[in-house]
Amino acid sequence: DAQAQTLLAAMYRTGRGLTEDPGQAFGWYRKAAEQGFVKAMYSLGLMYENGQGTAADDGQALTWYRRAAAESYAPAQSNLGLMYYNGRGAAQDYGTALAWLKKAAAQNFAAAQFNLGLIYADDRGIPADTVKAHMWWSLAAEQGIELAGVYRDNLAATMSSDEIAQARDLARQQSAPKTASASNAPKAPETPGDANAKFAAGLEAYRGGDLAAARRAWQPLAESGHAAAQFNLGVMYASGQGVGQDFGEAVKWYRLAAEQGEVSAQFNLGNMYRTGRGVQEDLPEAVRWYRMAADRGRAVAQAVLGVMYANGLGVTQDYVQAHVWLSLAADQGNAPAAKNRDIVATRMTPEQVVEAVTLAHELQSK
Repeated sequence: DAQAQTLLAAMYRTGRGLTEDPGQAFGWYRKAAEQGFVKAMYSLGLMYENGQGTAADDGQALTWYRRAAAESYAPAQSNLGLMYYNGRGAAQDYGTALAWLKKAAAQNFAAAQFNLGLIYADDRGIPADTVKAHMWWSLAAEQGIELAGVYRDNLAATMSSDEIAQARDLARQQSAPKTASASNAPKAPETPGDANAKFAAGLEAYRGGDLAAARRAWQPLAESGHAAAQFNLGVMYASGQGVGQDFGEAVKWYRLAAEQGEVSAQFNLGNMYRTGRGVQEDLPEAVRWYRMAADRGRAVAQAVLGVMYANGLGVTQDYVQAHVWLSLAADQGNAPAAKNRDIVATRMTPEQVVEAVTLAHELQSK
């Protein structure tokens, strides 16, 4: 069973539940990777790259990253991009590096977004582009990579107001079409036909700064039940873009979209209940909506849900559940979640950690 092999390998690698043994970890990862289990292929690449449990071998690392990346596994795509960028395991190839990093970033993988910012801020192999660097760091910062926000703000001090506006617009465009992307950016719908065309016209107006026209396009769509338009109206009311800021109206539109399964709306509605904006503060209700978004793979929702379980906010304190959700978020590159998971682990018994790791793997395999 490749999943069981991978789980056992992870326990040997981290020393959770048994004595740390990189050699055993490597062996079990190899067994699972040879069956095509994507997480094992990625982890095997990591062990080859870092020389854990085996001699360091960049060529083998590249091979296993490439196999996992071909399965659209964002962490592998990100690492593969860095291997090509640094000329490790293969000839240095900046174009290929950029292509793989962008594939990972398009899946909202924060580490890839952060590294794209570094690449565009530098002038090595790829021409420096401060606007793109600002854009990628903004997207990474939205997911909790604090250093990305620091770098972005330092870079902004050297940019003109027009360049900053352009970077922000690019960030909106990058995140807008993706359901699992930034929580506060309007996004394109997945529905066809006239509604799609009207929504696209509103999105074009929004990107061009004509917020009144965007609202005129989206309002009737939202009233007719168009989830993406409902979410976008919620964003406009919550942030006061093109309308007077009104948290109550934001909650109304978020709820309508969330009830249709719009994951960004579910997360934002959880935020509203947690902070008491536009609705009476209700932590159990916040947890309910965070859980819906977390179940759909939204990393930031998983991270917040983990913190709620760790602190008993809106739920009975449960370190196992906290560890599960923080681990899932950390696997998507959410650095604060990784730190919080490790803090929570210090409060758990080895048996509880094993249980949490098992549960996390089960959720990932669904």
